Amino acid sequence: MKKGIFISLVAMVLVVLVGCGIANKLEGTKWETDDLLGVQVWSFEADGVLKVTTTVTIIEEVTSTVTGTWSADGNELTVDLGAGAGVYEVEIKGDEMNFTLQGQPYLTFTRVN
Repeated sequence: MKKGIFISLVAMVLVVLVGCGIANKLEGTKWETDDLLGVQVWSFEADGVLKVTTTVTIIEEVTSTVTGTWSADGNELTVDLGAGAGVYEVEIKGDEMNFTLQGQPYLTFTRVN
């Protein structure tokens, strides 16, 4: 009896931990990052579509959108915007998301919605 209860508790904990990956935190959200070149907004749609909108202002404001795909496995995010897939380690804390590439900080985002 005690062994059955223990196995049930372990199974429930595993289900909760597996469900705590980044996919659930990204679906339907938008995140913004900026650098010297401009501002990017990444929109993670529930169907695996990723839209990256970049706005650059030099003389005038220019905006372009690239559509690709995204998928997540645990804390690994795979992004394909048409030029090959990139795999990032992702950490989300509140309204901040950090990408790490090959162990080095890569991008920091702020949640827009």
